Amino acid sequence: MRCLTSLLIASMLIAFSSASIAGASFLQENLSVNDAVYVVDHAGKEIFNWQADKPLVPASLTKLATAYLALEKWGGEHHFTTDFYLAGDTLWVKGYGDPFLISEELELIAQRLSMLGLSTVRELKIDNTFFSITKVPGRSQVSDPYNAPMSAVAANFNTAMLRQHEGRLVSAEPQTPLTKTAQRVAQGIGVRATRVNLRNAINAQQNFAELLVAKCGWKDVRISVGQQVPTDVPRLFSYQNSRSLAEVLRGALEYSNNFIANQVFLKLAEQSQGNSVTFEAASAYARAVLEADFSWQGAVLQDGAGLTRDNRLSAYQLDDLLKALTPNKRLLKEYLIDRDDVNVFAKTGTLNAVHSFAGYIEFPAHSFRFVFNFNRTVPYQYRIRLLDKLVMDLKQQIAATSGDLQ
Repeated sequence: MRCLTSLLIASMLIAFSSASIAGASFLQENLSVNDAVYVVDHAGKEIFNWQADKPLVPASLTKLATAYLALEKWGGEHHFTTDFYLAGDTLWVKGYGDPFLISEELELIAQRLSMLGLSTVRELKIDNTFFSITKVPGRSQVSDPYNAPMSAVAANFNTAMLRQHEGRLVSAEPQTPLTKTAQRVAQGIGVRATRVNLRNAINAQQNFAELLVAKCGWKDVRISVGQQVPTDVPRLFSYQNSRSLAEVLRGALEYSNNFIANQVFLKLAEQSQGNSVTFEAASAYARAVLEADFSWQGAVLQDGAGLTRDNRLSAYQLDDLLKALTPNKRLLKEYLIDRDDVNVFAKTGTLNAVHSFAGYIEFPAHSFRFVFNFNRTVPYQYRIRLLDKLVMDLKQQIAATSGDLQ
């Protein structure tokens, strides 16, 4: 009897394994040499594998690597800082690439400056020298907000949200004053009402300074940008952003903010190669850590947002990242929210002729990870439809193997 029971259990396990691969065979329909698809359960058992070892352009799935590297380097409770220096009636701001200095944070900075008795400033100088950027890999010159410039001192993701009111441009955010710089940039590209990026680092620094002056209520302040803080100027205080790294990364993952991802990616190069905080240094840091942590070979990460087509990751490598990021899966966007039988947290990636999708599928007692990467044009909503079919297939497999067919 014991032998018969063992034989039945073994048969069920074999059946589950066969059903898993055969049941997911629909995934193979229409796949090409430019695709990679990989599905595993929580323990790493393969459900489906199509060219999972092939390096392909990951687009915004690159942000998974950036998130992993940042969490490993600093931890989720880390807070980025910005330094303030005072010499007479001249205030210096030295930035270190904090990607989340939004208007609400500038309000907190203004309150801190007021508490320190700084009611009058005659000159405000912005030190943006922490970053050394000649070119952002993959960044074009279009004015869309996803294409905002990088800068070590930045406000509101180096964008401005504007709208028309009685024939003139005004800020579309009550917490954000309209700056001369934002107005000039918008008028220069013919924008009437939208969120625009500030085009370059000089504009970004100027915009930050104008916003800070407005928040502090200072008048007749001379603004200069791009100068380094002299070594003999004493530091007034170091401002710590109220948002943790985990909250910052939610912006990069759930909302796919390229600016946040690349600012964080650049900061990875801190102290890794002297004072040279460049994309090249960040890329070298990323490669070294990922090779050490996962024994990767052949991965290419030239930026942290996925803007460049030069990036290359395989589905195996993307699954390594998903597995490592499992405790932080809720930083990703939730999909299939109309269903109450499954939770899906995932990240999409999109460039022209690149459509990727990766994340977690969680049933009450079973969980899976998936990677879709199509380096070709696919039909509209193809990834979502494929995900939906995969969820249904996995649910049927679970029901069949557990004897619950409901």
